[in-house]
Amino acid sequence: MTLIKILEICKIYIEDPSYVYKKCNNCIVILKKIKDTLTNESRDNVVDKKYAKFRANKLYVEKIISCDSLEELKQIKNSIHKEKELNYIVGEIVEVENFDKDINIICSRGIHYFMTIEQAYYYAMDLSNFTGEYKHWYENGVMMVQYNLIDGKLNGLYRQWHYIGQIFKQCEYINGKKNGKFYQKHYNGETEIECEYIDDVYHGKYESWHINGVKSVDAEYNYGKCKFYNAWNEKGKPYK
Repeated sequence: MTLIKILEICKIYIEDPSYVYKKCNNCIVILKKIKDTLTNESRDNVVDKKYAKFRANKLYVEKIISCDSLEELKQIKNSIHKEKELNYIVGEIVEVENFDKDINIICSRGIHYFMTIEQAYYYAMDLSNFTGEYKHWYENGVMMVQYNLIDGKLNGLYRQWHYIGQIFKQCEYINGKKNGKFYQKHYNGETEIECEYIDDVYHGKYESWHINGVKSVDAEYNYGKCKFYNAWNEKGKPYK
């Protein structure tokens, strides 16, 4: 797996907190904080610093590794924002003008980076033909999704979390289609939906609840066709 190989190449940096990482043009850029580097690492609402997003005014470019070939490059341009294009050159310092010193603004003027190679590796990944495990985190460091792909199609267990860290939904996929039990929860932890799928259509019992715990729907399906359907409002009164 490419991530494991990149981690092996970069093992001398992983335990040193002065090194940080970002993704540019499907390359991992290893950067080092220097004496006068300013960051927003002390910003509010960070749950897991290892996976949260940060920014700095200047960083030393230590190494650039292609995720495609694992070759080391001498330089690379950040082409996401052409009006703010930065050139990362190994052995030189990259710096932004007018660094936003309001540390609680996450996406603003600065060099954006992560504290771990894993987070940088999965960031802005092209999943169209990807095979393997995929993860994505919220900017506060809480995991957002975790699932497996085979040739770009969902296969196996899919899990998604709310911004505050509680499970949001969970289901199984086979070749890109939902199959088996599905459940979804409100942000307060109360169950929102419980049902089953076959080939991406409802099959069997379908139940859902309002955020206050009152049942909202009781239904049953047969390969996507509704056999019966009852619904109630948040006070438990049936809809007509």
